[in-house]
Amino acid sequence: MKIKELTTEKEWREAYEVMCQLRTHLDESAYIDLVKEAVEVERYHLAALYEEEEIVAVAGFKPMITLYYGRFVWVCI
Repeated sequence: MKIKELTTEKEWREAYEVMCQLRTHLDESAYIDLVKEAVEVERYHLAALYEEEEIVAVAGFKPMITLYYGRFVWVCI
C-alpha cells in the first residue's frame, strides 16, 4: 500500500471512480472543475491510497487558520 498526493488532472480523473461513491451528485466534469478551483483558490489537496497500483480510497484536505483553532488541517472525506 502507498499514499500519494494527486496533483494532475489525469490523476484526479483516475480517482473519480472512488470519489463518486461518496459524491454521487457530481459527474466527472463537475468534479474536475471543483477540484481545479479548490486547488487554485482554497489550497486544497487530494490524496489517494493505492493497493497494488489501484486507487482504493481518496481524501481531500486543506490547511486552514481560524482565530478559534489557530492553524490546522481540514480533512474532507
